[in-house]
Amino acid sequence: MPNGKNETIFLKADEHIGYSSVINTSRAIDAPEGWIQGHDNLSETPLWLKNVTDNYWYDIINENKAIFFQMNIPRYNRQKPWDKFLDEMFKTINENNDIERLIIDLRHHKGGNDYMAKALVRNILLSPKIDRPGGLYIITNRVTQSSGLAFIGWMEMASYPIIVGEPAGAHPLLKNGAWGNHRAINLPGTTITFRVSTHNENMTDAIDDRHIVAPDIPITMTYDDYESGKDSALEAALYFPIDKAHILFEDAGGRLIPRYLPWRRLSQKNAFEKKKEE
Repeated sequence: MPNGKNETIFLKADEHIGYSSVINTSRAIDAPEGWIQGHDNLSETPLWLKNVTDNYWYDIINENKAIFFQMNIPRYNRQKPWDKFLDEMFKTINENNDIERLIIDLRHHKGGNDYMAKALVRNILLSPKIDRPGGLYIITNRVTQSSGLAFIGWMEMASYPIIVGEPAGAHPLLKNGAWGNHRAINLPGTTITFRVSTHNENMTDAIDDRHIVAPDIPITMTYDDYESGKDSALEAALYFPIDKAHILFEDAGGRLIPRYLPWRRLSQKNAFEKKKEE
């Protein structure tokens, strides 16, 4: 406790409502109602925690010549249609000569409509200042999963994203259901429900056997950082020197790695399952 004393607290668990209901109502990084979070005492909410209930939003960070774009819930918002949102954001990027980099934050991204990523990829490829080493950054953590990996995988294959933060919480080759709808099955004689995948989903390539997507700039957020509002991952993306970014996309011989072989960049060397010795 704040006074230095230990106190034991018992929390009553909610009644079990089934996996499907739980996963569709979880809020990623979000404290239960009534709980006090470490950053609540700050005069200003950290940027990455400001709009966690918005499906997607962006802001301009003028002093760093950057766009901070956060995708929290990859589902269409009727009040802010996805295509119009992208048109507005990339018009800001392409018509503002001061913008040099796009930072995509997926730290609250727990899954959703991965087809939305294709429109995002198209816009990035049409923006030369973003579609280059040093122009695109993706911040991930252990919450990032499911369609979040689709975003990452397609970005890796199409452009030069610099991954910052923690490894995402899933394998880049997913077990999935049609349109993300896994078949729900009840355990016989119980009310316990589980869901079954029906096919593989390759977000990069069938021969990409990484067990994680390793960050190019690995940064783990500590509780002290969370409480103080310090966002080391965002700072790394904002201040990484663009003229040095090409090094992250070169092989051991200094050659630029083809876009379709992103797992060959040096940052991924520890991202593969270690073979067990017989």
